[in-house]
Amino acid sequence: MRAVGQRFASMGTKDIRKNISGGIDIRIQRQLKSYKKDDSPPSRVEPVPITIILYILHRAYGSKRVADSQAVADVITIAFFFLLRPGEYTGTTTDDAAFSLADVTLFLQDKELDPMTAPLQDIEAATAVKLTFTTQKNGTRNESILHGRSDDALCCPTKAVIQRNLHHRHHNSKSTTSLASYYNPRRNWLVAVKAKDVTGVLRHAAAANRSVTGINPKDISARSLRAGGAMALLLSLIHI
Repeated sequence: MRAVGQRFASMGTKDIRKNISGGIDIRIQRQLKSYKKDDSPPSRVEPVPITIILYILHRAYGSKRVADSQAVADVITIAFFFLLRPGEYTGTTTDDAAFSLADVTLFLQDKELDPMTAPLQDIEAATAVKLTFTTQKNGTRNESILHGRSDDALCCPTKAVIQRNLHHRHHNSKSTTSLASYYNPRRNWLVAVKAKDVTGVLRHAAAANRSVTGINPKDISARSLRAGGAMALLLSLIHI
């Protein structure tokens, strides 16, 4: 009984985290502050469903074709299928660089194509695309991911890259040019597709399809493409 009594008595001992004034010890405060700097809390985003991707593509490649709308739609498609962070496909963050044309390899069956020099008819008929991570913050340099061509007329990572490649081939872009960019048709200026542009288009599409998807436009952003692509991949594996 004495042992039990001693054990319960220990519950009333002094809180070692606090100083003599009753506040949290300064050393613990500094430690907790450093944790916040090193590991910020994750912010959740709503995954973008394929319905919204299709809506954006059909709008961009419909009757009114505009260079900026097509560029953003292509970039969204690429990010969705390759599960990319905003900095990896737009390069508008401080710690990442976007894919350049030099990071792209196209394939026609087993034949590797140089996107900058291969015949245009081969580029248009390409059956697969490979993106190589060179300066992107994915943890593994020179890692590559390959996607084949889909049966959909628009929703296809290979076709999206082909569209960007043909656009830049037409304007004689350098191999160092960002894949997520386009030339202003009026002034022939090179314009970078930014994360805020992607967010704006996604939210506009979400608003137009809210009755179908139930998604609040405010709940999605450029970061939602990675989550949306991962969700689509998971669902496809479940239904195999």
